[in-house]
Amino acid sequence: MRIGVSELPRMEIDEGEILTPCSVLEEAGEVLGYKSAQPEIRIRQLLVFLNKLGCPPFTPEKLQRYQRNQINRLAIKGFFSNFTFWMGVLCFGISAFLGGFLFGFSIRTCLLSGLIGGVGLFAYLVQGDYYYERIQYLWQREPLEDTRGIPLGILALAIEIKKQFPEARFLVERLTRRVQWQVVRNPQVGEVSLAPIWIALLADPFLIVQLHGREFYIAQWNENYTE
Repeated sequence: MRIGVSELPRMEIDEGEILTPCSVLEEAGEVLGYKSAQPEIRIRQLLVFLNKLGCPPFTPEKLQRYQRNQINRLAIKGFFSNFTFWMGVLCFGISAFLGGFLFGFSIRTCLLSGLIGGVGLFAYLVQGDYYYERIQYLWQREPLEDTRGIPLGILALAIEIKKQFPEARFLVERLTRRVQWQVVRNPQVGEVSLAPIWIALLADPFLIVQLHGREFYIAQWNENYTE
């Protein structure tokens, strides 16, 4: 299992620029009672510490685009692997072939036969029991302590951060596929039963660190998965 497989760009951390306001914030906390001073200082210190560890946070804009692209890629792939889709394609193909065989193999004849006959054949086949699936792709989180199979390198990184920032929390975020099989019996009556939902892991996960209301994606690792 490899660490740091992500090619996502990371934030450029200028330690001097980030730490310079800390003295003003400290004074604002002491003199003015500014409640946000200490949390803001800790967040700035965390960014500098992450930079020293060699894992500054991923750039938020690029990260969001990457996550959307992963969902779109799998959604398109999932559509073409859908049982109902291929059932419709099969009905169209059979009807188009029969129409061409009976009335002559022309593009117009095959298309019309496929569309008209395919709809009729599909409707006839689904008069009994049939199945289709509802698929939703989403990025899901869970606490690091509840996650299995985390590489030792990632755990070591979290330990280093936790020692310096005891108030920090860690999450693991994965792209998942939620499949809901729906069994429709006798559609004219409308009787419907739903099968249980299950989750499959689909992408290399991210490690997230949270501190005083802010969060940063700091690492991604390779994880074998099965679709």
